Amino acid sequence: MNDSRLKLGMKEKICYGAGDVSANLIYTTASTYLIYFWTTVYGISAAATATLSLVVGIWDAVFNPIMGLVADRTKSKWGRYRPWLLWGSIPLAIFSVLCFMTPSMGDGGKLVWAYVMFFGMKTFFTAVNVPYGVMCNVMTQDIKERMSLSTFKNMGSDVANIFGSYCLLPLVLFFGKGEQTQGYFKAAALLAVIGFLCLMSTFLGCKERVVQNEKETMSLAQSVKALKGNRAAWVMILVMLIMNTAVIFKFAWNSFYCEFYLGNPGIIGITAAIAFAVGLLSKPLVPVVSNKIGKKNTLIAGCIILILNGITFWFGGDNVAMVYVGAVLFGLTLTFTFTPIWGMVPDSIEYGEWSSGIRAPGFIYATATFANKLGVAISGWLVGVVLAATGFDGTAAAQAAGVAPAIRMAMTAVLVAGGILTIIALIPYDLTAEKYDKMLEEIQDRKKDK
Repeated sequence: MNDSRLKLGMKEKICYGAGDVSANLIYTTASTYLIYFWTTVYGISAAATATLSLVVGIWDAVFNPIMGLVADRTKSKWGRYRPWLLWGSIPLAIFSVLCFMTPSMGDGGKLVWAYVMFFGMKTFFTAVNVPYGVMCNVMTQDIKERMSLSTFKNMGSDVANIFGSYCLLPLVLFFGKGEQTQGYFKAAALLAVIGFLCLMSTFLGCKERVVQNEKETMSLAQSVKALKGNRAAWVMILVMLIMNTAVIFKFAWNSFYCEFYLGNPGIIGITAAIAFAVGLLSKPLVPVVSNKIGKKNTLIAGCIILILNGITFWFGGDNVAMVYVGAVLFGLTLTFTFTPIWGMVPDSIEYGEWSSGIRAPGFIYATATFANKLGVAISGWLVGVVLAATGFDGTAAAQAAGVAPAIRMAMTAVLVAGGILTIIALIPYDLTAEKYDKMLEEIQDRKKDK
């Protein structure tokens, strides 16, 4: 019996969502706090941190399509993609903890340590996360079930981010007892253990059902053909790049904004937790809204909220109440942008098969996440560049006069620009639910004729 469009059970959806709990406990926590940690705790300069984020981030982006090809060619008793959750989980956990370790070294030694550990964490995260993301495509071909899986995935992300953002700094204080270096290391270790257990629940609780009919191995040239005429994939690649640059910048910038613009570091975790809590509570609305207006229009609505979010930070100034309003808007932004995005990327795989005759789930997904990771790299570089340009010094008792205004301006400009550019990028996207069903029928008819 062909169960490729099977309605998935609640248990399997929850297990799938647990994979993003792991990803965000480890990866987003690192993306949010590592630059702050390196510049203010470990003593690496902002300029060096900017270069580090860009160099390792570019490698991470380049490795994505490579990992996609490897996953597409994998053969195991667990399938093509599931086994990578098992194989990569332990080294990912180890490197994520070592990123927050602070061995006593000179400035050069500290930088080398940060490069090696960040490189390891990024590499093993990609080795796990690319196959994890593709699993949505091979668990079902039902477009609504994929949207549901994306919703659970993003709810898992919010659960992890609430815990990571709100609890990390208290955990640092609890474990460190006044010693930040030990506090960060032990807190990171706890998050890594929880992340590992979540990945194992995804590995054990999910099943690959959609079997590829292509030969067991596919060359790079054949995989690239899956992008030929694939308008949906190209649009999503561009959207990924823009949105991740804007949103990850906001994640990383929040600590600097609260401490060095508002002068209130105590609300760093609170504002982040508000955003993720709002995101979690609003996630169930996405399938409802998407069924009524479509995934593309749902994403456009999220972009409008992102623009309003940036404007709020500008006009709100140092009013803490307006900062909380901004956190609420950012939570809604996460809901109505990344949930439809991760629901649209799997659909572009069928679009590629329909337009080119080539089905390459791992490669297309990894190409989209290539843009995702490149956006992360650019955002990290941008954070360091802006800080360095303003004369920021993480070890100074007081910052230069231009630091605070630049922090406010950067927060507003990046969010507003991100929303506007994403809306423009979405204009050519033409994959509706009706068109998807017709494409799937044509694909099935072609297979019958062979």
